[in-house]
Amino acid sequence: MYLLPRCTPGSAPAIAPFWADAYTINSGSVYYRKSSALLDQLKAKTEILAAFPLLLTLTCDDLIIVTWKNVQFYGSQNCPNSGGITNTFQAILVRGGSLSFTIFYYNDIEWSAALGAQCNGTTAPKSAQVGFDNGQGNFFGIPSSCTADVLNIGGQSNVNQGGKFVFQIDTLYQDTNCGLLCTLLGTLTRIG
Repeated sequence: MYLLPRCTPGSAPAIAPFWADAYTINSGSVYYRKSSALLDQLKAKTEILAAFPLLLTLTCDDLIIVTWKNVQFYGSQNCPNSGGITNTFQAILVRGGSLSFTIFYYNDIEWSAALGAQCNGTTAPKSAQVGFDNGQGNFFGIPSSCTADVLNIGGQSNVNQGGKFVFQIDTLYQDTNCGLLCTLLGTLTRIG
């Protein structure tokens, strides 16, 4: 059963790098792995410290890396010319001691529909959700989440590098005092 993106606070925790109706039967793949490899830890630590420079003693003990590569939207199987409309994005969950982070990368986003997509992958009742929900009334979505503008996420960022978002999630919406580096174009959108 497919659940629509909520776009409002819900009762179950969720980390949503691109909550939409992906279809992987005809093409595309979803890869995931747990890593404690030193090279992965160093890359994650570099990304996190660039966004949260005050965390000088940060460790990156465990990572879960999930990659959606060239996934199509549900409904594309009924569209003869939609085979080339795909999305590629990645989520990395990082635990370091008592701290937790997520890094979202958006490589190539060509469709945004969450349900009922037309053959172009964009016309639908809801667009993809990008954000978090702690299941207890705290919900955060990037400004383009649940809007047609989520299609442009590859050019958006909260760390001044298009297609990349870095968030501390152990205490959802924690103020990191890192100024503009941790805001999205100067704003954060919190619903709820």
